[in-house]
Amino acid sequence: VDEVWRAHVSTVIVDPSGAAAVNSPFVFARLFTVLRRRFVKLTREACHHFSEGMEEVTSRMFELVDLLQNQVECPFVYLDSEVLLSSQLLEHHKFCIIEMNENFLLYTTKRDAVLQRLEAIKVNLRRSGSLSSSEVLEAPPVRESKDVVLAWNLYRLHFQLLLLFSSYHKMVRVLQTARTLKSVTDLSTSLNEKISEIRAALNACEWKTPQVEAHFANAPDPFMVSRAAAVQSLEDCLRHHQPIQALQYLHLYRRKWFNEMFGASEEDDLGVLLTVCAKALTEGRSSKSSANYFFCFRISCLYNV
Repeated sequence: VDEVWRAHVSTVIVDPSGAAAVNSPFVFARLFTVLRRRFVKLTREACHHFSEGMEEVTSRMFELVDLLQNQVECPFVYLDSEVLLSSQLLEHHKFCIIEMNENFLLYTTKRDAVLQRLEAIKVNLRRSGSLSSSEVLEAPPVRESKDVVLAWNLYRLHFQLLLLFSSYHKMVRVLQTARTLKSVTDLSTSLNEKISEIRAALNACEWKTPQVEAHFANAPDPFMVSRAAAVQSLEDCLRHHQPIQALQYLHLYRRKWFNEMFGASEEDDLGVLLTVCAKALTEGRSSKSSANYFFCFRISCLYNV
């Protein structure tokens, strides 16, 4: 996912049409989800290797982990390139992407520093474990000093991740200025109804209800379907209030087009289906010069029809 983000940034910067820029929110949301999961795992591992006397630091670290897991969520944004071009937001969007990427690069640098410190502590623990008590390599003050440095690097990594998240919100705020256009229509209520359906389907799939098992038992062959037909089938399912079947199809199509518009894992299900849903909600409208703005639960969508 790191390489996907880097490739996306390079494409957005040189693309004058905005066709690549419309995918920025979805690509970043996937990146941030992976970075957060890795950070939580890294923090727990580091805290496990802290020596005695670091209990207060460990408690604080777990509070930060809880904050990231439960309080930090990427708003969903869907937009069409015409929205960026007609509102003259494309260049602003590119500057936001550059800033986000700078924060991402700083994050990777600080992450590597944490990994290096953690590995040094683990190596010394392994070596000291094979020695007698009279041959222990590090005195307690030395070990404590290394723990403090590791904790400091973890704090820096945490706040860098929050800075990265903050830069994403800056991009969202830039995109939200398109709401002032007369051609933008609020479709919050329509999207809100679909969101509840999709969330219910996700919960049903998680528990594998009989209804879900029945849907997946009659799965079509994804390799006999074109990309356009696959997207259309998802739109049809959502339009006809069949979110469980939409999830079934999505998982099948992902096997054929892995890590593309259908996502790479179940964590992408909600974002993919909301994107498809936003497109489906705008189909059939006669005006070709208007755009639609959606906002619901931390979810905003811009789509030009």
